[in-house]
Amino acid sequence: MTTRRAIVSSLAGLLLAGDGRAQSGPWANLRTPDHFALIRHALAPGTYDPPGFRIDDCSTQRTLSAEGRA
Repeated sequence: MTTRRAIVSSLAGLLLAGDGRAQSGPWANLRTPDHFALIRHALAPGTYDPPGFRIDDCSTQRTLSAEGRA
């Protein structure tokens, strides 16, 4: 499992936790086939990751700006 897939799976698990928050409305649809959620990250200036980036090493990737971290 890739790091990105693990992160998305973890986020989906948190959103769909059985605490009552995701029992109705749009998030409840994620429990049915052919539904998905697209979650966008915060502001990261520039385009694409730099040449030579490694998915397992965040220091080689494009990072969030101060506004994105806030």
